[in-house]
Amino acid sequence: MNLSSLHLSQLSSASSKKGSTLSPLKTLTGHTSCIISLRYLNDGLTFASGSADYSIKVWDYEKGENIKNFTGHMSDILCLDCTSTGNTLISGSADRTIKVWSLTKKYSSACLKTMTGHLDFIWTIVLLQDNITLLSAGLDKTIKMWDI
Repeated sequence: MNLSSLHLSQLSSASSKKGSTLSPLKTLTGHTSCIISLRYLNDGLTFASGSADYSIKVWDYEKGENIKNFTGHMSDILCLDCTSTGNTLISGSADRTIKVWSLTKKYSSACLKTMTGHLDFIWTIVLLQDNITLLSAGLDKTIKMWDI
């Protein structure tokens, strides 16, 4: 099953019935604290979750399994984005850092770089269509532009 198709026929038929209740297709567990951010990884089969347990997990949607783990932030993972190719994941954290992760390396120590400059939590990040320019914004009331 491809994430982009996400059982749209089931959703539309179920939502057409008045008073109908939808149930989850799957429930995935693995984080040890609340999940704060989610990001689809543009390959149709995987997505990432960021948590208050300071970790990022990559999930296989079809199998319902955690297939990769990234650690290295020193606080909550507040936001995630990825390249259009799905090879690189970017995370913003309450530790005031942005990390760039390789999704193609096998090991969890696949942090390619760490960017610093914000004076408070990084609340949101957006990677532009060029897959190079990253915008970040935080509680320090600034928007920063980066080349990743």
